[in-house]
Amino acid sequence: MAGCKSSALGLLGRREYSRYMLQEKLLQKKFSPEVVEETLNDLETTGWLSDARFTECYIRYRAGQGYGPIKIRFELLQKKGISQSIVEQAFVETEVVWSEVLQNSIKRISRSDEIPLEIDESLEINSAEEMTSVEKMNEKKRYLKQKSKAMNTLLRRGFNSENIRKCIRAVEGECK
Repeated sequence: MAGCKSSALGLLGRREYSRYMLQEKLLQKKFSPEVVEETLNDLETTGWLSDARFTECYIRYRAGQGYGPIKIRFELLQKKGISQSIVEQAFVETEVVWSEVLQNSIKRISRSDEIPLEIDESLEINSAEEMTSVEKMNEKKRYLKQKSKAMNTLLRRGFNSENIRKCIRAVEGECK
C-alpha cells in the first residue's frame, strides 16, 4: 500500500484529481484494485483527495477558458466521474458569473474574426431601394453567416441559446 499511496501523493502534488481519475491512474500503474481502494479511502479521510474540491477547481478552470456551464457539467458527470449532487453543489458554491464568461467568449470570438460585432450602419435595410443593392445584401448575408457560426461555436462551448442571443444583442448594441 505504501507504493500506491506514494504514487497517489505524487500525482496529487501536481494537481487535483477526482477519485475516479486517480483510481484509473493507479490501476494503470498495476496496483491491485483492493490496494487502490484502500489508498483512496485513506486519502479522502486525510483530506488529500476531495471530489468537491476538484469539482470547484475544474469549474473555475474551464470557465476561465471560456466554456459554459452545460459543457462543464457534462464533462464532470460523464468524463470525470463526479456525482450529480457534488456537481450541483459546486455550481452553487463556485462564484462564477456566467454572463461575464459568455461576454468574454463572444469578445474572444470577435477578435478571431469569426464574427464582426461592429455592425455597419449602412447595412440596415430601410426601404425597397436598398434591398436591391446586391453588395449590401451580400454583406448582410456574410454578417449573418458569421453570426450564426459564432452562435454555434458558443453552443458547442456549453452556453444556452437564449443567453447567447441576449448577450450578442447587448454586445451589438455597444458597438452601434
